Amino acid sequence: MGQIEWAMWANQQAFTSAIFMVIGGIIALPTFDPFGVGVFTLVAGVVIFIFEYPRSKRRKGTNRPRWFQHYISDVLKFLGPVSSNYYLRSGVYFVCSVPQVFTLPTLINTVCLLVASALYFTAAVKDEKWQPVPYESKERKTPLKVKEVPSRPPPRNPVGAENTGFDDITVEIS
Repeated sequence: MGQIEWAMWANQQAFTSAIFMVIGGIIALPTFDPFGVGVFTLVAGVVIFIFEYPRSKRRKGTNRPRWFQHYISDVLKFLGPVSSNYYLRSGVYFVCSVPQVFTLPTLINTVCLLVASALYFTAAVKDEKWQPVPYESKERKTPLKVKEVPSRPPPRNPVGAENTGFDDITVEIS
């Protein structure tokens, strides 16, 4: 069996957690008392969603990138060690999960973000780093060939012959 790539699991967990954070933040804004927790959850969810959208390159190189992730990958490459260090991500996600414990709509986000933080910490211990997936354009390597028009017509019944099909077959039911 191959080695588990913990960063892939952590990326998917944090990405899902960011979606839950945005939904929980929207619900927490008008309904719950600590208004700042709802705003923090909403803003942090959007930032984590953008930060976690691009997938990292796998060791084998057999991953499928998300749509349009190469645009955000360029920004993460520019950030350098801030974006590729999984110890830092683990710590930031742990700190971001602490204020969300205080309201009910953000409690699920907290659990998801804590799991993502633990997964990123495991990935950091295993010496995994974030690497951008190389961008490959979807243009065709070879142009499409235009097939020639057929020179002969398709086969047809002779003129005057009828297609009788299954009319001669009789079925007896006993």
